[in-house]
Amino acid sequence: MISVTLRRTLRASGPAACAGAVLLLVLASVGVAETEKQARTASPDTAITMQGGQEGTVFKDLVVEGEDLVQVEFERPELRVDLDPQTAPGLQWGSIQQTLDRSQPNLVSPLVGFFAYDHFSYQARPWLDLLASGSVARFRPSVKDLERWQLTVANSRGETVAKFSGTGKPPEQIEWNGVSMDGKPSPPGLTYSYVFEAFDRAGNKRNFVGEGFELPPYCVQTKEGYAMLFPGRDASTSEGSTYAGPTVPSPVLLDVANRINQSEKVLQPVRVEVTARSAEKAKSLADGVAEALSSLVLGGKMRIQSFTSVETDAPADGTVRVVLSR
Repeated sequence: MISVTLRRTLRASGPAACAGAVLLLVLASVGVAETEKQARTASPDTAITMQGGQEGTVFKDLVVEGEDLVQVEFERPELRVDLDPQTAPGLQWGSIQQTLDRSQPNLVSPLVGFFAYDHFSYQARPWLDLLASGSVARFRPSVKDLERWQLTVANSRGETVAKFSGTGKPPEQIEWNGVSMDGKPSPPGLTYSYVFEAFDRAGNKRNFVGEGFELPPYCVQTKEGYAMLFPGRDASTSEGSTYAGPTVPSPVLLDVANRINQSEKVLQPVRVEVTARSAEKAKSLADGVAEALSSLVLGGKMRIQSFTSVETDAPADGTVRVVLSR
C-alpha cells in the first residue's frame, strides 16, 4: 500500500514533493527493520497468558513452537470396578498342579502308539499262570471205620517235611502248600513220598504207601517275603526269532517277572537263590536267571541279587528260588 501511494504522489507533484516522499519511504523502511529486529531478539520464554476460561475469547490461528510451552491439566475420574475376584465367574482359583498341567505335554498318545507296534517287556501276562499257589499237593484217602489216622510226607533224604493227623474218618482231600515243618518251602525237582497210617478201634495199624511225586513250580508267602520256586530245568531259555530277539525267556521266568512287576513293592530287592550239585552249575544257573530277569523286572539289574549253594543230593538240574523281599 505504501509503494502505490508513493508512486501516485510522485506523479501529481513536483521535485519538492518527490524529496518528501523519499524521506517517508526511508523512515518506513527503518521502522520495519527495527520491528523485525525486536521480534528476532525477543526472549524465548516470554510468558503468554491465554484467557481460555473467559467467555468471548476466540483463538483463530495459534502456532506453538518449542517444547513444554502448553500444559493442559484436567481431573481424571477414579476408576471403580465392582468385581470380587473370589466370586467372579471364570476367575476361580486353581491349584499349582492345575496351572502346570495347562502346558503339560501329551505323553499318553505317543506311548500308546509306540507300544501298538513294539513289544513291552514289562507288560502283564495273566495267561501265564504257571506257578501254583495254595495247595501244591493233594491226598485223597479212601478208607472207613478208623479210630485215628496219620499222613506223613518225606523228601528224598528220608526227612519228614509234612505231617497230618486226625481222629475218625479222614477228610476227602488233604492239601499241602509245600512248606516244610521248619517253615521253609520245599524245593521242587526232588522226589517226595508219603505214607498213610490207619488205626482201627482194636488198635490194628495198616500202612498205605503212595507213589513218589514231584512238586510243581509254585509260590508261597514266607517270613522272608514272597517266594517263587521252580526246578532249574524250567529256567532254560530257547533260541529266539528275528522278531523276538536273540533268546526267549522260559515261560516260568516270564510268570515270575510278571508277579514281581504286579507287586506294589517296586523298590525291594529280588533274591535269586540257586542250589546245585557243583559250584559251577550253581553259578551258571544263577547268572542265567539273573540276566533274564534283569530285562523283565522293573528296576533292572539294580534289584537282582544272586546267591548260590552246593548240595550233593540236590536235583541234577538244580533248584531256583526267587524271593521278593519284604
